[in-house]
Amino acid sequence: MNLYFAIDGDDIGRQLETFVVSNDIKSVKAFSNRVKTALTVLENFFRSNKGEIIFSAGDSILASSNNKIEISAIPLIQGEISFSMGVGRSGEQALLSLKRAKALGKRRYEIAKEMSFEK
Repeated sequence: MNLYFAIDGDDIGRQLETFVVSNDIKSVKAFSNRVKTALTVLENFFRSNKGEIIFSAGDSILASSNNKIEISAIPLIQGEISFSMGVGRSGEQALLSLKRAKALGKRRYEIAKEMSFEK
């Protein structure tokens, strides 16, 4: 059973913009390092659970796994940096579930509901 995990940072762009418009370059650099560290923690979590990182850049990750992963153990909140996540049986389902998680308040995960369109 292959599952996909679409993960995206919560309000990362907004936080970055706050530092940039304040011309606080030192804070931009420090914030960038915290985001990179948080992504590395997530990547390492999936790798240690025999998952595969398909994409990782900016503040987003797409991962997959054939192994059972305890979803509540995924480190989506790391201090001031938080992520939302969608889980599905395809990349598309994971992405749509991520959109649902963001729409429902962020700092959370949503699991795709199986849908069938029978004729």
